[in-house]
This record gives sequence, structure tokens and C-alpha cells, in this order.
Amino acid sequence: MRANSGQAEEVVEYERGRPDRAGPHSCTGRVAMTRRPVHIPDVRADPEYTYAGADIAGYRTLLGLPIAFDGELLGVIGLARTDVQPFESGVIELMATFADQCAIAIGNAKLFETVERQKTELARFLSPEVAALVSSEEGTQLLAGHRAQVTVVYFDLRGFTAFAETPSPRS
Repeated sequence: MRANSGQAEEVVEYERGRPDRAGPHSCTGRVAMTRRPVHIPDVRADPEYTYAGADIAGYRTLLGLPIAFDGELLGVIGLARTDVQPFESGVIELMATFADQCAIAIGNAKLFETVERQKTELARFLSPEVAALVSSEEGTQLLAGHRAQVTVVYFDLRGFTAFAETPSPRS
């Protein structure tokens, strides 16, 4: 559990001390297993629901939504009600959209961290200006490569290597 609102401290401690695993035993477990929204209208009426956290917290109706980005489950948003009151389809759709937006924001933050880490690594070998250019949109275009016809000319003048090694640079 990373954040919560409205839960008693003992519930938060219980849940943080017992991270949930994928499986049918809990709402979060089902979301982790299916990577789809899970709605449990009444945990006491659900024979597969065995997570003890519901008894400690006193919740009865649950809604779990996956936060997934690029095929990876990043987390689960959970909503709970202490009375049996199923969530309406409009609320489920709204919360699913919110979870999707959270996933995009987390994915963008991870990408930003990656770019910053790459800039730092590049700066070890290149000047900061060049590292920033290579990491920018303009740098992407510069490094994209392109096809062009070129002519390469190579001259080997007889005796020039020996000559070039002997005079001073000012000659």
C-alpha cells in the first residue's frame, strides 16, 4: 500500500505488513491475476473471498482497478464501502479511466527518469551540451541517419609518412 484515504491506522498497518498476492482470495489478488477491474458487491457473500483485511476494516463492497502500463501491472486502485452498496457502472467506468490516466502518468515519469539517467551517463563521456543535444528531439533527428551517395578519396603519397614524421609542427 502506497497511499490511502479514510482507513484506520490499524488497517493500513495490517495491509502494509501483508502485501497481497495474485489469486481469487481478495479483490487486489483478483485484479493482479486478471489485470481487469474487479467488483465484489458483498465480500461476505463471495465464497472465494478469504482476505482477513476485510474483517479488520469492516468493508463489504469492493472495487479494484488495475494500473497497468506497457503490459506491466504497476499497482491497483481499491475502493471500499463498509455497507453492501454495489458500485454503479458509471462509477466503475470513471474509476477505470482514472486508473488508466494514473498508468500513463507513472509511465511518463518512468520514461522521464530514464532520459535523465541517460543524460547523466552520456555527460560522463560527452560535454553536457552534447549530451543534452543527443537526448533532445533535434538530436534524435540528427542521429536518425539517412542515405546519401558519398565519394571517398584516399591518397597515399610515396614517402609522405616519413616526411611528416620528421619536421617540427611549425615547418
